[in-house]
Amino acid sequence: LNNSVPEEESKMFGSMIMMFKRLLNERSKKQKKRSMLTIALQVNASVYNALPLQKITPLVDWFHVMAYNFASVGSDGTGFNAPICNPWSSFSVDNAISGLMNAGVSPNKLVLGVPLYGQVFDNTTSKLGSPFAKTDVTGAISFERIQNLYGNNDACHYKWHDKSSVPYLYCPEDKIFVSFDDERSVKKKVEYAQQKLLKGVVLWKLSG
Repeated sequence: LNNSVPEEESKMFGSMIMMFKRLLNERSKKQKKRSMLTIALQVNASVYNALPLQKITPLVDWFHVMAYNFASVGSDGTGFNAPICNPWSSFSVDNAISGLMNAGVSPNKLVLGVPLYGQVFDNTTSKLGSPFAKTDVTGAISFERIQNLYGNNDACHYKWHDKSSVPYLYCPEDKIFVSFDDERSVKKKVEYAQQKLLKGVVLWKLSG
């Protein structure tokens, strides 16, 4: 569901969450220990605004906010995978969190998703928004592979974008643009979560 959620599916989703909560309550009574209900939530506003968030939020312990993939192989041009702020569009960590709060979700039920991976754009320039080629190189890649292929490569240049609080790499010889998160940007995201009084952070994924 990339663009919107039909009303019927939204109602079904709400009914499913209520069913899960009822079953988990029954399970908790039998096991004599509490069971938790969490949701991994897409940050496309057209999706979460169509969901019955105010109805289901009291039933959910927390929402894992998937605040990444803001730019990927499906984008029109190069961009940042998970910028805290985005001067060029509404796709950012801050807009996602603010939008969910405005939709009625308390910050103490929001867990910020932090990506331990990045996006590679092939045959492009270093300018954000530049067109790129969809090749075997283009796509999501783990932090470990980013470091091995590009971060430790003298032909690639590391840069930091202050407004978005994320790094990126550009390899002029191969015309490769890499958007990713490193120690510095992850720290910025943790600080952001603390400032917004969020429940915490979740990593996707530790093996990266």
